[in-house]
Amino acid sequence: MNVLFEEDGHFRAGSVMTDSVSSLQVELPSGKRSKVKAANVLLRFASPDPAALLAAAEVQAADL
Repeated sequence: MNVLFEEDGHFRAGSVMTDSVSSLQVELPSGKRSKVKAANVLLRFASPDPAALLAAAEVQAADL
């Protein structure tokens, strides 16, 4: 399972390592692990992989 979340004013995506009621442990494509509050999770998804999602989003944002 992957998630899209907001952290420090930036959108990030990563793979869920652990999931509890109030927070998630997420591994970013860079290998960094972050503890994310469940309230900051915007989207849960199975595919595409997190790096591909952010790359596609940046392309779409540039077209706006």
